[in-house]
Amino acid sequence: MLSRFFSATLRAAVRSRFIGEIGQSQKCGFFERKNFLQEFKPIVGGCRGIFSVVSSKGFSQNVKTSPISPHGNLLTKSVETTVLNGCTPARTVIKWTKSSGKRQTVKTVLKRFYRLNWGIWIRTKAGRHRRRWRKSGANARRSRQHVFCNSTQSWMLDKMVSPYWRKPKYWVDDPYTPYHKREEFWATRKNPIPLIRKPS
Repeated sequence: MLSRFFSATLRAAVRSRFIGEIGQSQKCGFFERKNFLQEFKPIVGGCRGIFSVVSSKGFSQNVKTSPISPHGNLLTKSVETTVLNGCTPARTVIKWTKSSGKRQTVKTVLKRFYRLNWGIWIRTKAGRHRRRWRKSGANARRSRQHVFCNSTQSWMLDKMVSPYWRKPKYWVDDPYTPYHKREEFWATRKNPIPLIRKPS
């Protein structure tokens, strides 16, 4: 806003001075033009001083500089050189391992969640062991139950494990065997619906 004000003021002064020169003399040679520019040097100098004060006082408070010395140690962590001040980046997924160059499975996903064969992930309820003495029998029974993850969480967990854990597993005496199929839903159905013929 200040720059617009000063530029408009400078343009008005130049326009008025130029009109006065044209009124006095229609001929403007090289020497007259040089004298004309010499008269505006104090105005330009004053504007530069004002701009320097405004830039040093107004804008330096909001803009944070991050000096990086070219000869300094790049391994030392400093507050000035960090891009995200106060935020530590989290790298929980390894996309390329050093040994094989493949995607690595996040081990905590396998400990906390379990994937059924039709694509959903299940988990135990949070806080099921907390304040056990305080819970009733029905509440303790509900705390031992497993719940579904939603579609967004299941898609995220699928990306956090390798393709080996996304394939169906057939364990001996698996307690989740009745839950690995979901034939009543059209999106997870594997077998076609049996044709029901009406009696003629």
